[in-house]
Amino acid sequence: MPSSFGSSVRSALETAAREAAKLGQRRVGTEHLLLGVLRQDDEVGVSRVLSDHGLSRERCAEAISGAVDRSEPLRFEQPLPLRAEAQRALDHARREAIALGDEDVQAAHLLLALLRHRDALSARLLERLGVEYATAKRSLANRSSGSRPTASASTACELEVESALALAARLAPLARVITLEVVRREGSRERMRVSCEPERGERALQQLLALEQDDLRAVLEPGGIVRFDVPL
Repeated sequence: MPSSFGSSVRSALETAAREAAKLGQRRVGTEHLLLGVLRQDDEVGVSRVLSDHGLSRERCAEAISGAVDRSEPLRFEQPLPLRAEAQRALDHARREAIALGDEDVQAAHLLLALLRHRDALSARLLERLGVEYATAKRSLANRSSGSRPTASASTACELEVESALALAARLAPLARVITLEVVRREGSRERMRVSCEPERGERALQQLLALEQDDLRAVLEPGGIVRFDVPL
């Protein structure tokens, strides 16, 4: 489980505050966080997401800078407070890192969080450029995993039978194939793992990933398979 924010997130937060001040804003919004993420030139995950959409950091930053509100620049003297939606995105970035099995929260996870909240200005700006949450998450999930442990070995994947069946019923309209696998028995009780193959099309995948709740998370695996875990 991620225990800290990585250097790229810390740098993105500082850059976001500077961007907000330069635009004459006294609080940091999701649009400023997005600019902060895009300024992290050494963040490979962000570069991959953008390149998979045929975009560059420079093009995105220019488009977003031209679309956000601005007024007389402020003198930047200390960190600016986050707006509520920006704080939510920062909190959700930790969950994105958990879902991808990464040790620290990096700028790429923050980018996913900014895309996830579709009512936020950052998500709307990215959607205008053709960047979508499901596609971005797939780009990061398909990274070379190196020595990262496989999620299927974790007991976090296990659900009670009743919960697994209820989840399968929710998945039915969105999935072509649903797999329920018994992975452990405790006396007369069984625990199951649930995964599915989405219906064709980006919309079904987006809806599946949006099923994530406080007690459930959707994990996109290589090959487009969506696995559902109960966070430990």
